[in-house]
Amino acid sequence: MKLKIIKMALLLLVFSCSKKEDEESTPITTPTASSMDTNYYFEAKVNGQLFKANMTSCECTTPSDFKTEAYIHSNGLYLRAKKDPNDAKAGEFFISAGNASNNYSGVGDYVISQGFSTEASGQYTLGDTTWYSGGAYPGNGTITISKDENKIVEGTFYFEANTSSSSKNKNVTEGRFRMKY
Repeated sequence: MKLKIIKMALLLLVFSCSKKEDEESTPITTPTASSMDTNYYFEAKVNGQLFKANMTSCECTTPSDFKTEAYIHSNGLYLRAKKDPNDAKAGEFFISAGNASNNYSGVGDYVISQGFSTEASGQYTLGDTTWYSGGAYPGNGTITISKDENKIVEGTFYFEANTSSSSKNKNVTEGRFRMKY
């Protein structure tokens, strides 16, 4: 009888500690650098309304067919973001830090002001109307680059933009981005 009780106890112990096939554990993985680099965004508030870009990647062949892109050109960093890649009138941004006169130099503040020596500029288009800030147009604001590593740029921005066809300004606030160029 003792032997039978010991065998039962051993069987109970073995089966209670074994793994059921449907309860297999999933290994915990640490994100790699490449998996973390896909968290791209571009968003801002325009007169208090949230603009969030569609971050679908694209191979652009003309300036009009972009979805969202970032690139370096003529000593400047340029960011374009479109709300809806299938609707050109849904809203889009184009901002620049640095230019032919004031080189983009990575982390730092780039001030938007009127005049061709401005460090930065911004524009917002909705429908057939474009509001501009900086360069040939009045405006003010700042683009702040907080990180630029491995061709990934992060930062914030705000600006007040104007249009020649209307006296109604657009106030762009709480802008932030993380994009690959």
